[in-house]
Amino acid sequence: MRALIVAVMLLAACAAQREGVTGDAEGVWIKAGFYIDPIPVAEEHCASYGKRAMLSGQSGDYFTFDCVEYSTSTIAARVRTGVPGS
Repeated sequence: MRALIVAVMLLAACAAQREGVTGDAEGVWIKAGFYIDPIPVAEEHCASYGKRAMLSGQSGDYFTFDCVEYSTSTIAARVRTGVPGS
């Protein structure tokens, strides 16, 4: 019975993860092609940790975002680097 409960919990955790999205509280990697606009997906992911998504780059087929605390310094960093914010 215990094994069944663990199996159900693992399946539920896998179902909650979006296809083409990998990440944690520090950041998220979104595979291009799964989403027309990866920004809302990154924002939703980071919001689940009480943070905002900040585009940090693109490598091959992946967009990378850092999950950062939302503050005025975050806004200043976006202005300095030219990274658009939402």
